[in-house]
Amino acid sequence: MSRWSVPILVTAIVAAVLLAATPPSSAAPPTLSILSPADGAVVGFGAPAEITVQVTDFNLTAPGAPPTTGQGHIEVSVDGAAVLLAERVSFSVPLQPGPHVILLRLVGNDGVAPLPEVTATLRVTATRGPSTGTPSIVITYPPEGLRRGIDTGISFRVSDFALVAPGGPAAVHEGHVHVLLDGVLYEERWDSAAIQFSDLSEDDHEVTFRLVDSLEAPLTPDVSATVHFTAADRGTFDPLPLQIAAGVLAFMLLLVLVLPVRRRQA
Repeated sequence: MSRWSVPILVTAIVAAVLLAATPPSSAAPPTLSILSPADGAVVGFGAPAEITVQVTDFNLTAPGAPPTTGQGHIEVSVDGAAVLLAERVSFSVPLQPGPHVILLRLVGNDGVAPLPEVTATLRVTATRGPSTGTPSIVITYPPEGLRRGIDTGISFRVSDFALVAPGGPAAVHEGHVHVLLDGVLYEERWDSAAIQFSDLSEDDHEVTFRLVDSLEAPLTPDVSATVHFTAADRGTFDPLPLQIAAGVLAFMLLLVLVLPVRRRQA
C-alpha cells in the first residue's frame, strides 16, 4: 500500500459517515395565496364571492380521495363557520348581506392540515345593491312650491341603492326610505311607488325622503331630498289663475267685437 493510500481511505470513510449522517433535504412547504378579489372588496347585487387562489407544492384533489402526503383540498370558512371544501383554484362562496371574514385553509384528505398550517384570509362586504357608485334620491313630482290638494302623491327615484325591507345586518348600498312630513316620520318605504298623503292640513308642508340602512341609520354622508308645497281643499281656488283666465277671456271678447267693426270701416 502506498503512503497515500491510508489518508485517502480515511478521507473516504469520513465523507461516507458525514453523508450518511446528513438528513435528506425536505420538500418545499405548501403555500396558499388569494389572487382575487382584493381584500376589502364589495360584492354587489347579492352575488357570491368569486375567489381565485394560487397553491404551490400541494395537489388539490376531491374530498374523500385516499390520504396522500402533499395533497388535499381547501377548507373555506365564513365568519368562523365552515361552508365548503374547494378542490379547484377558483370557486364561489355564497354570502349574506354585510361584512364578512373568509378564511381559507389547506387540509389533507384525511382532514388534517399541514404543519405548520397554511391559511389565507380575505375581508369582503356583500350587498344586494351595486358594488360601486354613489347612492342618490330625487323627488320627481311635484316641483318645488306647487299648490296641491289635501290628498296628494309624491314620486321619487333612487339610484345606486337597493331598496330592501328593514332588518338584518347593515350593508353598503342597500336599505330603505324614511319619509318625513314636516320633520316627523310619516312612512317607511322599500319600493319605488309614489307616496300618498291624505287629509293634510291646509297649510305649507315640507316632505323629506331620506335613505337609511337596514338598522334605520341614515347614510353617511346624508342622502335625502326635500320638497315644499301648499295643501288646499278641492273647493279652495287660487285667485291668480282665475284672474289670468278672466283677462284672456276679456281679450278674446274684445277681438270678437272690435275686428268686425274695423273691417266694415275699411
